[in-house]
Amino acid sequence: MSKLRFGVLGAWRGEAFAKLIPKNNSADAEIVAICDTMPERIERAKKEFDLPDTVKYVETYDELLDCDIDVVVLCNFFHEHAKCAIKALERNISVVSDTTAAPTLGECVALCEAAEKSKGKYILAANCPFLYGPMELEKLYNDGSFGRVLYAEGEYFHPTDPNVAGFDNAKHWRKYLPRTYYNMHDMGTLMSITGTMPKKVNAKAIFAPDNITDKLENSGDIASVILTEMDNGAIFRTTSCAGFIPMSKWYRMVCEKGTMETGRTDINEVTYSYADWTKPEDKELTKTYDACPPYIIERIRTAGHGNADKLMMYYIIDCLKGKKEPFFDVYRSVALSAAGILAWRSVLEDGKEFIIPDFKNKDERKAVENDYLTPFPDFENGKDATLPCSSKPYTRPTDE
Repeated sequence: MSKLRFGVLGAWRGEAFAKLIPKNNSADAEIVAICDTMPERIERAKKEFDLPDTVKYVETYDELLDCDIDVVVLCNFFHEHAKCAIKALERNISVVSDTTAAPTLGECVALCEAAEKSKGKYILAANCPFLYGPMELEKLYNDGSFGRVLYAEGEYFHPTDPNVAGFDNAKHWRKYLPRTYYNMHDMGTLMSITGTMPKKVNAKAIFAPDNITDKLENSGDIASVILTEMDNGAIFRTTSCAGFIPMSKWYRMVCEKGTMETGRTDINEVTYSYADWTKPEDKELTKTYDACPPYIIERIRTAGHGNADKLMMYYIIDCLKGKKEPFFDVYRSVALSAAGILAWRSVLEDGKEFIIPDFKNKDERKAVENDYLTPFPDFENGKDATLPCSSKPYTRPTDE
């Protein structure tokens, strides 16, 4: 098979993909086009991305899709990925989506239908499963000695320094993001480690309008606490993207015969423990160790997301070339999105439990195909949001 021809939408986060694909996968893939609506980002890409002179730079998504590409990497606004993915799939162009698959249940359905009709593939670019700690947890879990997972925890803390200039675009998606929606790094990672799917969800938000660690501007919430029942009966507790200190990711798996977790301050550190009567002969009762190979430890300090971006792209290209099937295909990806969407409905209804549709089931899809409730305003078409993005009434303070 010839080289995969990639186009990248969004030259901010897209910079990582634009540099990784030709550098580490040059025999299999190449960048042929970069798209961004902001001319200054296009100019920066031309100067700093170190790409061949043949790369095209365009300012509209339609132009990008016309660039004879096999794959588009979506690094645009968080809540606009589904409509862009659908447009590409309709042209049989494969899609790599950098964040959530869809912001509404209706778009989850439409995305599944587009993927089913397309010759292109859909893959969610979930990078945290490629961090060394989570990869080790998956290896331990799959060796079978711990038994079935009964309870798991995933925390994603991402505070924002209030003294650092933030996103000054009033239309930026982060200004309208409910705390449950960005669940790829916690729930997504637990799904990948265990191979399970979310079935029911309920949640609460932590309303802290005076917090200084993270501001969503149109919301007074600092975090959410989500309980999800998985298809194997386990209960997972996750935070989605929380504004708590310190910035960190942490995962814990409580299984029938023991427990395993990553380090609280070091994602690559792993600890596992058995009971005296459950320990296999070839394992220690309790062990703490660095899951990162010694020759990688210094290198990951400067590698994208702890080297996870690089490992993820090798995996994605193998999937696109048909060497393996992606874990986050369209069905798992929209289930993950729906878990965040319905967790927010739960927050707004005081913790009520919601059933997550099985998007392979066309009857269950039909029940939500016209559900386009959203916390994100449609500025392009002058439409207001149809859901609040804060769990309680909140008015953003002014400088006056």
